[in-house]
Amino acid sequence: MPPSFKPSSLIENRARVRGARHLVFGTVAVASSVVWAWSSHDLVSHGERAQALVVALPHGGYHSELQFRTAAGETIDEQLNSYVELKVGDTVPLVFDPADPAGTMQVDDFATLWLPSLALFIGGLAVLFMGLARRRRCESRHFCARLIRFPWIKD
Repeated sequence: MPPSFKPSSLIENRARVRGARHLVFGTVAVASSVVWAWSSHDLVSHGERAQALVVALPHGGYHSELQFRTAAGETIDEQLNSYVELKVGDTVPLVFDPADPAGTMQVDDFATLWLPSLALFIGGLAVLFMGLARRRRCESRHFCARLIRFPWIKD
């Protein structure tokens, strides 16, 4: 084996690359969750509210067909996928953008509006901190050399 070849540096480089991947994916997830939360905030603060009636459940309780009337008097029939299980005849509070009621309607509750972005934010932070921890641990060559034991590596 040539003297310039160091298996520990190979392991260290792999760990650094994995740490960098975690940093990238964590940053993208956190940024995406912030954009998603901002869009929910914008919808809640500037959107119009209405009560919708569940008229059908074409694919079960989480996929419902809703009917509601906008402030302009327009009646909208639209399917909605939701985190809340609904039954035919239930009334549901909705929030929507008056410019596009059918395309932007959401059930006006915490689980539908905020839980997905919150979960993505927490998961993104976890992945981000894993990447930071991995990169810090690999600053020490000895730690990375002990990740995998090779007979020719001596502590």
